[in-house]
Amino acid sequence: MIRILALDRVDAGLGTSAPARIPIDQQSGHRPDIRDRATLEANFRGKFQELNRVTLTDGEFQRLLDEIVSADVFTAAHTLRNRNAFTRDDGTPLNYTLVNINDWCKNTFEVVSQPPKANRISALQSYALCLQTLHEDAAALDAAREIIKLDPKSKAALQARSIILDLEGGENRDAELRKLEVLARKRGAIIVANNIVLNRVRRAKNADGGAIDELNQVVKSALQGGDRYSAWQATVKIAKQATNDGSPLSIRELRNTVQAYHYFYDQRFDNLFLQAHEVLWTIFERDHDIGNLLQLFRHSSFIWRLSGFEKREHAYIEKLTKIAANLRATDVLTADTATAYFLARSAEFEPLHLIDQTTLEVAQE
Repeated sequence: MIRILALDRVDAGLGTSAPARIPIDQQSGHRPDIRDRATLEANFRGKFQELNRVTLTDGEFQRLLDEIVSADVFTAAHTLRNRNAFTRDDGTPLNYTLVNINDWCKNTFEVVSQPPKANRISALQSYALCLQTLHEDAAALDAAREIIKLDPKSKAALQARSIILDLEGGENRDAELRKLEVLARKRGAIIVANNIVLNRVRRAKNADGGAIDELNQVVKSALQGGDRYSAWQATVKIAKQATNDGSPLSIRELRNTVQAYHYFYDQRFDNLFLQAHEVLWTIFERDHDIGNLLQLFRHSSFIWRLSGFEKREHAYIEKLTKIAANLRATDVLTADTATAYFLARSAEFEPLHLIDQTTLEVAQE
């Protein structure tokens, strides 16, 4: 039997947001002392270390820059608004954020100099997408309108128009977004067009046959353009709809879903990673594929422990124990790696309902 999860993986100013409802031109603090890349990176390094209460070596900081700098505005926006993982030189894990994601009003936005228009538009696009996901609608709309003002005929302006249509709603929203999608594809703005489709499907409770066809088109066009982020988002949505309908996935769809899982695992996109995990778990549980359930648990458990989500791990220990009650009787010395890992983790886990009430009361005191 092939172990699905053992498949090879397919492989601006550094500032932060100010209070969301302050106009963009009033958010910035000017830093005339930052005149080149070296002083820009030094400034970012100091703020990163202060925010995350860590002191990086020169080598660690360079590796961090290599990991977080991306030409893909969607990847950059996700990195900006999420908690990310980094491995230090001595193997110690570091979970970090680039901004204060718990209290956005404590962040600042620094302007080092007037950047070229293209760079400013790119930064605003990442900023607008980030704010849209965080439901900071007023600020996202301000950023989107600023993009259109700077260059109304650019591909970024198409993305900005989609943000405005998505947030302002209206009875004709879907129809207008479909027109914008067609225009984006004609102008070669494939990422923008695919993002419009993904947002439209996200708003719908269930994806019908037409939506599945659109998602398959997103997968195809995104992979052709090297946009794995959009491709794997669409892949997980297709797989999720199939599991909801009780329909089997093709071998290609299953392999794509596994690769989506690995991609979100590597990129530490927590919500998307969890969606991919849940879809694969449903598929393997339905097929009573204990081997792949153990592999899936092993991979996901490791990330959850690094990220402080032990409760997720505990929930799946209980699920796996119920599915294969005889697993705990396995000899750890002869077990394969995934089974041995499960045995080790389950030995440390004691379900709440089995804890002695007196022990619980003492713990609460």
